[in-house]
Amino acid sequence: MDNDYPWGLLSCLMAVFIGFIFAFYLLPLLGSGAELSGTLAPQSITTPIAVQVSQSLHGIVSLTAAIVVFVGLLGATFGFSLLKLVGVKNKQAVGLAIGCASHVLGTAKALENDQEIGAFSSLALIVCAILTAILMPILFHFLIV
Repeated sequence: MDNDYPWGLLSCLMAVFIGFIFAFYLLPLLGSGAELSGTLAPQSITTPIAVQVSQSLHGIVSLTAAIVVFVGLLGATFGFSLLKLVGVKNKQAVGLAIGCASHVLGTAKALENDQEIGAFSSLALIVCAILTAILMPILFHFLIV
């Protein structure tokens, strides 16, 4: 299990980069403006941090809060079924995926299902929030603005 920790960190890092690429490179290709990109970029982290990140990215803060709650509900409702459907059985992987994608609501559901999944989900939730809060504004400043 000790050699799995770099993979967990890499998973969280990839989640942050995928969110950034989605918000600032793919959405504009679909006609989205910079304000909507800044609004959607922090969608997979907990609401209080997402609101601050959205504000630093010149997003619509109230819409960010609503989207974060919606994404959390989707993850808590469908995340486990989707992971089971695609064949993810490793508890650590399930926890990391839920924590990276559906933050607190998914983590609460994970804790209901299994303590190990919930622990890894909590870990991913915290690491993704920290990485997003640090990296998103930096990437935005150097790559977008």
